[in-house]
This record gives sequence, C-alpha cells and structure tokens, in this order.
Amino acid sequence: MLCMDCGAHLPSAPTKLHGIISCLDYKDTRVRKLVAALKFRGAYKLALPLGSILFDRILEELGEEMIFSGNITSRKMILVPVPLSVEKRRTRGYNQTEELARALALYDGGQMFTLETGALVKIRDTESQVSQCKRESRLTNLKDAFRADANIVANKHIILLDDVATTGATISECRRALSETGALSITAITLAH
Repeated sequence: MLCMDCGAHLPSAPTKLHGIISCLDYKDTRVRKLVAALKFRGAYKLALPLGSILFDRILEELGEEMIFSGNITSRKMILVPVPLSVEKRRTRGYNQTEELARALALYDGGQMFTLETGALVKIRDTESQVSQCKRESRLTNLKDAFRADANIVANKHIILLDDVATTGATISECRRALSETGALSITAITLAH
C-alpha cells in the first residue's frame, strides 16, 4: 500500500501544534487517505511503513538530545500509545495507534524506549472527537476519560503517541493523566497534523 520511496515524498507537517511534534501534513489528500485506511479500513499493516516515518522523526527530534545527554540508557523512554475505549477497540478490532507504536518499537529494537500499552487506559467511552467542532468541546468531551498507571509512568520520560492531532485535545487530556501520576517528561508525537 505504501512503499518507502512514496512515504519519503509525503509532505511534512508545517508546525508544532500545542507542543505536539507531528510528522505529516494532514491537509494532503494522500496523508488523509493513509490515515483513514489505517484507522477505519482495517489496513493496520500500513503501520509498518508509517512507523518508519515516525521513527525517523523521533530520531530527528530526540536523537541529539539523548546522545549529548551522556548515557542513552539513563534516558530510556516509555512509548505510550493513546488508547481506545474498550467498546471502540472491540468494534474496530485493533488500536491503530498501538499498531504504530509496535512498528516504532520494532524499528527501535529496545535502544531508546520500551513500549507500554498498559500505561494509559481510556476509562470511559466518549463521543467521537470528529463530531466536536471546537477545541473547548473536544476537551470537555475527553475530561477525565484517561487514567495512567503510576507503577509504569512515575519518574519516567514518556513518548506519547497518537495518529492525528487536530486541536490537541486528546494529547492534552492524556498529558494531564500522565503528569498527575508522576511522569518526569512527556513528549507528544503524532503521525499527522
């Protein structure tokens, strides 16, 4: 569905939104189609080539910082995908962001981060964020919808991963849950914005 050469020619996201690092420009038709296929059409195998794009971006953003901080293992991070509610995961059959995270973990080979799919859970089903027009209503919709496991995230550096950032509301609420349980730092990255 997506060869590495084609993936290299997808447009980059223009700027950071609310402190979120995004890889691809969601305004591009090709990017929207890829995300829709990954998210809604069962094309979870797209996670592997898209994970390569994400991994390159993580290296670009965090690589130098980790290298120049001395011992890379002392800054090993926890990779936390944004979870789906139990109902939505059951309906879809998979979590597209978790599939992207698995691809990232594969490319990383345990060097920079450890994948922790249970670090953050969505504790209540919410209306689709797509149905919410304004950032304020998106934040209200997600208020207290996520819970982090302090046993996993306390005193850790977190890479919080999601597929798309629109207003940043999902990332914002996930950051809040992670911060409240003692995460040292949270770097948010998305496939597209």
